[in-house]
Amino acid sequence: VDSIMLVEEGFNMVSVDASDKMLKYALKSRWERRKEAAFDQWVIEEANWLTLSEDIQKPGDGFDAVICLGNSFAHLPDFKGDQSDQKLALQNIASMVRPGGILIIDHRNYDYILETGRAPQGKNIYYKSDLTQDISTSVLWVNNKPHMITLDYTIHVPQATLRNLPEVR
Repeated sequence: VDSIMLVEEGFNMVSVDASDKMLKYALKSRWERRKEAAFDQWVIEEANWLTLSEDIQKPGDGFDAVICLGNSFAHLPDFKGDQSDQKLALQNIASMVRPGGILIIDHRNYDYILETGRAPQGKNIYYKSDLTQDISTSVLWVNNKPHMITLDYTIHVPQATLRNLPEVR
């Protein structure tokens, strides 16, 4: 979803994801807007952070920017309990950035959420974030430790947008 915003802003994009659901959404969006040059040139690949260099080809010295938005990195499981997969993923992601390029990883402020019981307030840059009306936060505790934090977004969809939705049968 964040890639759509960047393509609309004129950036040349290579988007990668391991989620079938997100890949299908991106491919559908690209197909629906394929007559727009930027969307026709948008590259979408399946990739895993742990095997990134095998999954996608780095252009020349690398990408000008590698951006990991939407709190994706926090979803990488730590099955071994030593964060070795997180370290490997960070090395692989950073290896895709050209010298002098930029790496941005969006990560929720879980310490703030656990301390206050709510998501931090303020502006964010997520796609269509201007439609957000409220964010309710819940924390699932297991054995006196936080196990899962859920952020439920309430958004306002303008009537003009609703009128342009396809008919559901």
